[in-house]
Amino acid sequence: MLKVLKGSSMISPVLPQHIVDKMSESDRKQLGKAGRTTQEINTKIKDRAEKDLHKEIINYLRLSRIPFSHARMDRKSNMTAGWPDFSFCFLGYFVAWEAKTGTKLSKEQLDIRSQIERHGGEYRVITDLSQATAHIQEMRAADLADFNKHLKTL
Repeated sequence: MLKVLKGSSMISPVLPQHIVDKMSESDRKQLGKAGRTTQEINTKIKDRAEKDLHKEIINYLRLSRIPFSHARMDRKSNMTAGWPDFSFCFLGYFVAWEAKTGTKLSKEQLDIRSQIERHGGEYRVITDLSQATAHIQEMRAADLADFNKHLKTL
């Protein structure tokens, strides 16, 4: 069933999603945002969620006064393929975080993860802010335990 919405000076059809999904790209473009396929809508939602996660992590690291490197999401990166979204040094360790919202690591990301861990770095896939804060807390607790061990040897 084709519905018609009256706008300021335009009349635009509102098509059921299963019809839009089967239309050609050129026909869908004429509909603007209403012409996006289900897959395009889902990709947009996932990208927005990942962008929001990046913002939360950036704010957390800044509030914690931890200097970091972050690859921008709005343009193609000139960093090594597979390099994590966030990298920084903390308490003498190199830390790498890949922010993900539902997708798996690519082959390149798995390779970089392996290399970082082989050289003693910390690598985590972060799917929400609580994982980032928990990782920093774990590292602080381990550092404090090492410090206390050292004090006992004096």
